[in-house]
Amino acid sequence: MKKVFLFSGACVALSALLGCGLMKPGLGSLLNDEGDDNPWGTLDAIRADAVIPDYTVDDRRLVLEQARVLFEDVYVHKDLKKKDQGIHATAELNALEKRLSEISDEEFHNQMIRIFVTHGDLHMNYYLPKPHSCYSALLPLRLRRTYDDGQYRFRVESVGRSDEDFPAELKAKVDKLGLQVGDEVVSYNGQPTFRAVEARLGTSSGAAADPRERRALEQLTGRRGRLFFLPQESAVDLQVRGDDGELRSVSVPWLSKKNLDCLKPESEEETARNLAVAKRGKHNDRGYPEFSMKRAPLIADLLDTKEPDLKYRRVSTPSGELGHILLESFSPRKLRGQALFIEVARILRELQDTDGLVFDVRDNGGGNITIAERLVQFFTPKKPKLYGVRMLDSAFNRQLIQTHPWLENWKDAQPASPADGFLYGPAFSSDAQLQDMGQYYFKPLVVLMNASCYSSCDMFSSLIQDNDAGTIWGENHAQTGAGGANVWRHSELRMAEDSSLKELPGGQDMRVSFRQNVRPDGFLVENRGVRAERISQVTKEDLLHSDRRIFADIAKYMESRRQFYLSSLTTTVPEVFVIEVGDDSSSVEVKSSGVDSLRVTTQQTKTLPVTDGTTMLDLPEFKGVQSLHVEGLLEGKKTANIKRLLRKLGAYSPLGAGDIRGGQGAQNFAQHLELYNMQNADECWSVSGDKLVTNTEEKYSHNALCHASFFAEIAPGVQAKLSFQAAVQIEKDFDYIRVEVKPQGQPAKALPIRYNGEEAEALTGKIEATTFEVDLKEYAGQKVEVRVTFESDPGANDAGAQITALQLSAE
Repeated sequence: MKKVFLFSGACVALSALLGCGLMKPGLGSLLNDEGDDNPWGTLDAIRADAVIPDYTVDDRRLVLEQARVLFEDVYVHKDLKKKDQGIHATAELNALEKRLSEISDEEFHNQMIRIFVTHGDLHMNYYLPKPHSCYSALLPLRLRRTYDDGQYRFRVESVGRSDEDFPAELKAKVDKLGLQVGDEVVSYNGQPTFRAVEARLGTSSGAAADPRERRALEQLTGRRGRLFFLPQESAVDLQVRGDDGELRSVSVPWLSKKNLDCLKPESEEETARNLAVAKRGKHNDRGYPEFSMKRAPLIADLLDTKEPDLKYRRVSTPSGELGHILLESFSPRKLRGQALFIEVARILRELQDTDGLVFDVRDNGGGNITIAERLVQFFTPKKPKLYGVRMLDSAFNRQLIQTHPWLENWKDAQPASPADGFLYGPAFSSDAQLQDMGQYYFKPLVVLMNASCYSSCDMFSSLIQDNDAGTIWGENHAQTGAGGANVWRHSELRMAEDSSLKELPGGQDMRVSFRQNVRPDGFLVENRGVRAERISQVTKEDLLHSDRRIFADIAKYMESRRQFYLSSLTTTVPEVFVIEVGDDSSSVEVKSSGVDSLRVTTQQTKTLPVTDGTTMLDLPEFKGVQSLHVEGLLEGKKTANIKRLLRKLGAYSPLGAGDIRGGQGAQNFAQHLELYNMQNADECWSVSGDKLVTNTEEKYSHNALCHASFFAEIAPGVQAKLSFQAAVQIEKDFDYIRVEVKPQGQPAKALPIRYNGEEAEALTGKIEATTFEVDLKEYAGQKVEVRVTFESDPGANDAGAQITALQLSAE
């Protein structure tokens, strides 16, 4: 057996990648300099820092008592776990309490972790104290189970890390390990790899066997210090078999990554932002897996979009061409609100000529529930069914509803019956939001998932299944992660006025499944998850060729389904969300196939007989924004459905040197400004005297999207700009004010806003009254719409914004 020695006893793990004493200058400081902001190092280098603070018996008792409150009074799956899994958390906590003075801190925390993990609920987490919880251990590779030659094997799926801050210099050293994608990992620290996976099942949280196995495999290459004690060894010894069939030994170092924000004291503003996440139905963590390396680097030819976690491509197969959309998280990093849906709609329109679509949510750990719910409408002509939402009916929760600032809309929650045990409240998405954009794809749909598809990803998959919008296709496993809840932290629950919860020692926190999702058929997502209708086992070929065989299987299946997908509707205008209507426009073209009539709703509803081809729809007279809803009917049955907003353009008035539009004076201000309410909201931009305001009441509306627009034909050679004064108080990083320019017939583009010597893509949070400017000089000689856009989400709202002296001018 060939053996590769990469370490000696005198060398730390990473140094051995280069040989003792031969480390290139700069690499050591790159990894282990504790004085800079580099998060990466070796595990050995941070052991002295990643410590657990000493706890007194009283500290331990406080932690235990707070956990008891969560389990008994808040945990919405409490009875489900007792019934299905025989779990009695309170009895275990009581037994542990009797031993508090006899055990070490490490054993206490290990026992608490065990009690939480036993529930098989990844939304139930016991977070270890700081600073240990601020560090993580990672191997620079990822493993995946494959099925080859009639046997399950564990293979190298990728080498390196896909973390955006992973140093390129380190990646080059990791490559020297000699590991290759597709290599079989026969053993892990002297155990057969499948035994090593089994050994981690006791610390792997999952409601069923498939998710537990998947997460146990992930723990072999990543341990988050918030959830687990860091490994004791410095490196992992692997036996690897490559293409040549020979076994070789490789010692792979544990790297470390520190969370720099976790180590810093949290400001009041950061605390408020972090706590605001729960109301939106989001996790505070971006995705579930302990360390889910991004799937995008594993797949060739993916195209980037405006959202880093959203990518797409076309895939050619023997059975036709497929569209492939990869969504890595339901908590987008960049696109907020309607912008994400517009980007998905744009991609679907670009892929509309494909023979089928694969919506890939493998390893998607969840996030914003409303995104998962609202995306379903893109794939079905039907009105999507909505989840039910409920919480535990306890005295604690009833008090919480009356005193917590985020539960105002739950004050009328009631049980279904006196013995029901739950309080039922409003869904995360409104009924209108579930059908506000209509259908965008008309061919067969497959949702490709695996056992790491969790929470909002579970919900998206189940809603697709429950609404007959597509086929659920499993990778290796037949079941998603089975997480069906909105999760809140102990620290978030404490925000209620006069809360009985107490602050935990050591910077600790816990989180709990707070509100439970009920599927339209009455079944829960929790414990059950979503069962795949078809499964593909991953092979080595899939690892090496971007899942080529899996996509070929899916395409062959879709080929047999195309006879059921003959209806479609599309508009011929380039916008995917809005149809711009000028004074000279009185109709819009709609292309249809597979329908015999169109039911058209604007101000009134009328039905038109059609044949395949283009139909000109006459538009009514209107001002501002008008909804257009077109349904395709075949023998009286709705088989296709689109929705667009009609937006009446203003007149482009000349803007030359010395001209001003708006500015001081109520009459001059209002006569040049067009206001558009683009999204369902009680109110949005309005003019009050010479002020543009987001609201006339105490706070602005949720779910607002509106424009305040100037239309101008900017003279050649002039220097145009938009300027205004404003005081802003909106929810930071969730609600925004942007300035956008839209040249005639082209998409809108956000422009940087200058103020106080700085530039910002958007205004958010609290900004004292100041002056803002936007440079428009590159649009000289063009007809443009210059608009101030306000967008709010379903979360918290605030005092809003008041804009004065808003003017478009040229020199």
